[in-house]
Parts: sequence; structure tokens; C-alpha cells
Amino acid sequence: MAPTLDQQTLSIVGGVDNYTLQQKVHRLEAGTCGCIEMANGYDLYDADNGKRLMEVEEESSLFNRCCCAPNHSLKLNFHVVDQEGNRLHQAMTMERTGCLCKKPCLGCCAIFPFCSDKATFHVGAKEGKPGELDDADVFGYAVQPSGGGGYLTPTLHVMDRDGSDPKLSVTGPTCFGGCSELCCATPFKAEDKLTITKMKPKDAKSALRELLTDADTFSMQVHDKSITPDTRMQLIGTVFLMDYMFFERDIDGVAALTAVLTSTCATATAAASSSPASASAAARVVTPWRSRVIGHDLGGVVEQCPYSDFGHRRSSCAVRTVYDSAANNAE
Repeated sequence: MAPTLDQQTLSIVGGVDNYTLQQKVHRLEAGTCGCIEMANGYDLYDADNGKRLMEVEEESSLFNRCCCAPNHSLKLNFHVVDQEGNRLHQAMTMERTGCLCKKPCLGCCAIFPFCSDKATFHVGAKEGKPGELDDADVFGYAVQPSGGGGYLTPTLHVMDRDGSDPKLSVTGPTCFGGCSELCCATPFKAEDKLTITKMKPKDAKSALRELLTDADTFSMQVHDKSITPDTRMQLIGTVFLMDYMFFERDIDGVAALTAVLTSTCATATAAASSSPASASAAARVVTPWRSRVIGHDLGGVVEQCPYSDFGHRRSSCAVRTVYDSAANNAE
């Protein structure tokens, strides 16, 4: 007989059709612009009445997070809570094997199985390191398909324990992310049965939270009432995998821009004190297609690409320096 969730958990998730998943803000991570990567924490709510259903905490090593985040190995522990917020029991463990030895190409185009992301859902609490847990209590998976990962649309297959044909496929848009997240929601759909949405900020406070942290808010709406509680729990776990795959690099642009602006101000000040021509060159701003030159750094022009999402692959377009002959000639 296949493992199944406890009756209390089945009753909780089976009685809710609209969920809200809210990631917690870590002040140390936000204050360092993501330089200190903390273990994530989440709350799961009934969106209709605001009742907190579960508390979810990440379990991972600091070394793994600092070197590989967001493609690191981890476990997510799902705790059922009462009305006062006290933990009652652990309903599920989500296991994800990260990008070190077992999956060195995780985060690249998912051409082969060892490049594909995957979440394994275990019943109850599981002791051990991610990637080394036994499969005795596995009741489902969320798998990124190999052969392209959905090609131009990010796709995740939700499967039962046998891992055969997917019972649901969650598919997202071709282009999303970056600054568009400040004004646009990002929907992922499983045909007409389910909609998972990365929510846009509702006010100035949530916009600031979106800009300065990678703490995100998701909604999950179940349209097909026949979806079983076990499947709903697998879909909830799929939302968390999506967050790590597509939305955990949001703060990179802020960190890069902060470094660039700091360097630009220092360089422009030094240039102004030595040569008016250099000061003019340092202050020059041009806007080519899909990029903008915003200042000088060590004699070159600092060019920062915007965020982009193409297919299933999310790219943060790291800051790079290109030399500018006009600036060098002016100096």
C-alpha cells in the first residue's frame, strides 16, 4: 500500500481551495543584500479566512547555501499548526538534491535527467541529509522534464510514488521576472484545474519588500474540486520548488546596483577633482537595447543587464565592465 498523509493533514488541505504562501523576511539577509544567505521560512494560509495552516522551514547547510543558492540541497519541513500558532506535528518533508556532486549542472538547460530539478515528497518527518533519504515513505514527486525543461515555457510534472506518467503538468509563461514583478503577477497553470500565481506587490510596503528581499508571496487556487488532498499537498510542495527555481535571485540586481552606484560615485568624484572632461565622461548615461550604461568603474563603463527569463532558465545578467575608449581618451 502506498504511503499517505495523516488524517488531520488530509482534512486540512482537503477543505481549502484557495491558499496563500508567504515567505518570511530575514533581516540579516535583507540587510546584507543577500550576501548572507539564510535558510528560508514560509507560512501557508487559507486565503479565504486568513487562518494559518502550516509553518514551513528549510533545513540546509550554511556552506551549501553560500556556495550554491538557490540551487542548493535542502529539506523543507511542513509543520501543522493550531490557532495559536503552536506546532502540532510534521505532516511532510520535501527533499531536493542540489548542484554539488550529484547534480553539477542544476540550473542550466534541462537537457539530461542529471540537469533536471526535482522535489521528492515524504510522509511525516525524515532524518538525514537531502539526497540520502530512503524512499520508504515517498508519496509523490515534482519533476522538471528533461529534454529542455519545457522548452520556452517552464514546466513541472507532478507525479505519484510510482513516478510514471504525470497526473498534472504545471506550466508558466515564457517571459517573466525582474522589474516586471513590481507591477505584474506571474501565473502558472495546470490546464483549467489549478492556478499558481507569483503575486505582485499590493502597496508601497510590499513593493519595498519585493525590491530589497527575495521573500515572495504566492497564491494557489484549486478550480477542480476533485483534486485529492494528497495531490493538493504535492502541488503545495511544487510551489516551493518553483520559488527556488525561478524567484530566489530577485535580490541580485539590488546588490549589483548598490555596488555599481557606490563605485560610480567614488569614481565620478575622483574624476571631477582631476579633469572636467573625465567628470563629463563619468556622468554620461546612455541606454542601448536591453542594457544601460550607468557609470565608470576602474576606467571602464559599468553595464548592467536587466533581469530576463527565457523559457525555464532564469538569468540575473551579472554586472560586467566594458572599456570605453572615449572615457580613456578624455582622461
